[in-house]
Amino acid sequence: MAKAYRELESTGVIETRGRLGSFVRAGDRGEELAVEAARRYAETVAGLGVPSARALELVAAQLRRSG
Repeated sequence: MAKAYRELESTGVIETRGRLGSFVRAGDRGEELAVEAARRYAETVAGLGVPSARALELVAAQLRRSG
């Protein structure tokens, strides 16, 4: 049971509040996941040596294609 709770907490499904117990996290995680994806993208392009302005252009072009 403890392993299941740790996994749920690590994925952000629940949050533990000490002696108050564990609770399902409220709200949409879409923005949180988008921020995480943006962070990973920024790290990747920086590691590839892509200038920030060009990295933004690449993202903008993909967003235009997506929707």
